[in-house]
Amino acid sequence: MRDPTLAPAATRQPTAGLTVRSFVLAVVLSFICTLWVRRTELIAFACQITESTPPITGIAVLLLLALLRPVMKRLGGWADLSRPEMVCIYAFVCVATLMSSVGVVRLLLPSVTAPFYFATPENNLAEISKYLPRWFAPESDQVIRALYEGLDAGERVPWHAWVQPGALWVLFFVCLWAVVLCATVLVRKQWTDVERLSFPLLYFPLELPQGIEGEGAGKPFFRNSLMWVGFGSAVLFNATNIGHALNPAIPAMGRSFDLGGLFTEQPGTYLRPMQLMHRPEIIGLGYLVSMEVLFSVWFCFFTERLVSMATQSIGYQVAGMPFEREQGIGAYLAICILLLWLGRHHFAAVYRKVFLNDASVDDSDEPISYRLATGGLVLGLIGLLGWCKAAGMALWVAALYFALLFGFAVVLVRIRAESGIPAVWAFPYYEARKAPLYFLGGDPFKVGGTLQTQTVWSSMFFLSRGYFTSVMAYPLEFLKMSDEVGMRRRQILWVCFLALIIGLVMAFWMHLRLYYEYGANVLEGGTTEGGYRTSLAVSEFTEVAKQLKTPKLPDVPRAAAVSTGFLLASVLMICRMVFLRFPIHPLGYALNCALSQDLWGAFLITWILKATVLKIGGVRLYRQTLPAFLGLALGHFFASGVVWGVTSAFYNDAAKVWIVWFT
Repeated sequence: MRDPTLAPAATRQPTAGLTVRSFVLAVVLSFICTLWVRRTELIAFACQITESTPPITGIAVLLLLALLRPVMKRLGGWADLSRPEMVCIYAFVCVATLMSSVGVVRLLLPSVTAPFYFATPENNLAEISKYLPRWFAPESDQVIRALYEGLDAGERVPWHAWVQPGALWVLFFVCLWAVVLCATVLVRKQWTDVERLSFPLLYFPLELPQGIEGEGAGKPFFRNSLMWVGFGSAVLFNATNIGHALNPAIPAMGRSFDLGGLFTEQPGTYLRPMQLMHRPEIIGLGYLVSMEVLFSVWFCFFTERLVSMATQSIGYQVAGMPFEREQGIGAYLAICILLLWLGRHHFAAVYRKVFLNDASVDDSDEPISYRLATGGLVLGLIGLLGWCKAAGMALWVAALYFALLFGFAVVLVRIRAESGIPAVWAFPYYEARKAPLYFLGGDPFKVGGTLQTQTVWSSMFFLSRGYFTSVMAYPLEFLKMSDEVGMRRRQILWVCFLALIIGLVMAFWMHLRLYYEYGANVLEGGTTEGGYRTSLAVSEFTEVAKQLKTPKLPDVPRAAAVSTGFLLASVLMICRMVFLRFPIHPLGYALNCALSQDLWGAFLITWILKATVLKIGGVRLYRQTLPAFLGLALGHFFASGVVWGVTSAFYNDAAKVWIVWFT
């Protein structure tokens, strides 16, 4: 079985992946998956199938194509899809269905409507809602009220009221996506061809489309007995957990083990929380992660716990200590600066090609020319900043916000390309919105003496709290995937672009139709106050409204944590450059800051297993055992995502039995 983390890029003549049949199938499958998301995530609220990395919708499509592959080959003709067409379908479904996820449209809708519906004399939301442009959402209060409470019998969905705001938001996302795609083109050569990053998350989309019989040299993925051992272990793990939820007499491992419960007396209690999360997909895909990153994550976690215990023992007890995610802000920014510095020669070559037309710089093998990519990047940024300015947001605040967002995205893309962390929240989520307030407080953002800038800024908190930072990683991964299967690079950009637009249309249609049918207040686990996304939006605007009476002061402890994170990451990077075998990787420190509780336990287990395998049998044994770990990840995606995702969609009160999160 081929190991894509070690294989060179494909050298064969590029072929077409985006064809009429692949496009039609991609759209149809995306629509079916959108209906699946509708039922499972919003109505049943039992399985977050769009929260995994890669999304369960994409995994389900890959498995379907793999199972049908022998039949399609025998039928031939229109039914016999090529491998480039299959990965094209996978890429389209991933991007399109993510638009319907918890982190894009589902978070956008309350972000632009919540202050109008939830306004009360006590929370002062009515006072700040006047700062939101009414073209963000329908102007009619009745239309917004029905969004949360549902329509009366016989009433129809007010599509006409959403045409203009929906079209404008699609335009906003197109500008944002244009920046992402163009930036991807500009960094592709440096990270893919020069540094030759491994892209571990591409293993499934590269292997599964070959089907049960396999293609070319190597043992087929589905014919490897070790793969089925790992697959079966994950299925058994999920089956016992679900069975225990139905019948407590059935023994099961559960979701986690609370190590913090072992420490019952001070100062040991200061080590809490210390949850050992049972994450088969992270253990499985973590086997592809370098030993340095694996070690660094769990080592930094225990170091943070010990520092927390020491500081609290001497009486320094501040809520939120030791501020891991705030440290992550500084760590991510430091790594972003380093990545830009390491790529300075490549970016200098891009500059010469774009502005000096240097013939020695060859961009003929890129999806689009460097000049076109640079122009698209600039126009996209102008569109984003112009949008914010038209909405009433100060230009410098908008520029600062997007700089933080894209800075975090650059590092997350790098982390996924280098280590393959299967976690959608592996970045300092929400912190791009909060970080400036830690240092400056609220007064500098009262541009013109009003809260207009802050209110509009709050309406865009979905960008920092949602999925778009993670979604930005897909184009670079898809470009690498197109190289591996011999697909034309330019076509994968078209796949990403079309998937975004069609996915957004599907997402708006699905959410608006469902919200007006049931009422957003009672969906996604909501009672009368809406689900989690709605509560986030209300909380965000409430914090702004508080400044009408109480100034927002700088948060010195958190600002210090940001500075500490920047300093520590910088020191680690210098040590990695100076000392050849320095064991602490700055990416590991950054990952621990962003998602410590979910990663440390799985990475500790994986580190021990991988170290043992390498010690006993070296790289050869590692490659032989790799299918077992990949099967573990695939089995978890299949059992908890595909099987339970489908079953729970039609099982009454499934959320009361078992809820699956892929955080």
